[in-house]
Amino acid sequence: MSLLLTLSIILHLTPVRLRPVEVIWLTAGALIYAPFWEQLSVGQINSLLLLGIAAYVHGILNPAYRWIGDWGLALAISIKITPLVLLAFPFFCKDWRRCLRTLSGVLGLLVTSMLFFGLEPWRDFLEISPRLFQAYPYLNSQTPANTINWFARTLALPVDFSWVGSLFTGLVLLTWIGALFFHVKKSNPVALLCFGIVSMTVSSSLIWYHHLVFLLMPILFLILSAEVQTPAGQAGLLLTLVGALLIQIDRVVEARLGVPPLPSIVGYLAIYLAAGLKVCFPAPASTDQAVPAADSQSAALQAAD
Repeated sequence: MSLLLTLSIILHLTPVRLRPVEVIWLTAGALIYAPFWEQLSVGQINSLLLLGIAAYVHGILNPAYRWIGDWGLALAISIKITPLVLLAFPFFCKDWRRCLRTLSGVLGLLVTSMLFFGLEPWRDFLEISPRLFQAYPYLNSQTPANTINWFARTLALPVDFSWVGSLFTGLVLLTWIGALFFHVKKSNPVALLCFGIVSMTVSSSLIWYHHLVFLLMPILFLILSAEVQTPAGQAGLLLTLVGALLIQIDRVVEARLGVPPLPSIVGYLAIYLAAGLKVCFPAPASTDQAVPAADSQSAALQAAD
């Protein structure tokens, strides 16, 4: 249900209006997305968190849903922390009320959890939180550093490449901040936020295959809003389709060949590049009327509040 609601939001966020048969094909494609099924098989709730993030994006463009959207992001942050990077968008838009609403939602959920479960889970979290920033040498972790270390061990190289993970995370987050600084007033806000979602996903020090369900929203948005009349649009669409295909076949390749998750890593890097192209080369104003500019939208939100 959460995935179907997310799809509905994505369709409202794109300027393309699909025929019923196209909606059916799109839904079928989303439902067979492999990370979604792995998420279900291991009992994870990332699709529910994706719904909260999608509601947040929807609330930015539609002031009537601002409270629902901001508390949707607050729920995602409370459970997974990494969606906190998406709060940089209203920060750079100087939408302080949205920042306050989201943070108050996080605080409210924190206090509610304490009333039901006490302080013990939070003590445990604070104890293990430093480990969240460390790399883990598991074969099926979808991080570049772990894969490089696997090859180093296979080749008997006496080198530890765990530092690559910290460098990669830093570069991804700095690029996200740079994109906001230079493009927040002239790029499609949905494109910017989708770039943020990809950055949020791939910058984690520990990436499991089911985490890639967060990429479903950027994938669908990049496909539906592709500007195939421009070279950047064509490249972005090709990167998105190839990236999605590589992620889809990753588990089969791993199981058959006994190798690290190279298809997933190359796949999400391709989607990251596609999202970056969408931000750096925005669609002409005449083809992007369905989505308002970030600065005018921020002003509208502040006026509505």
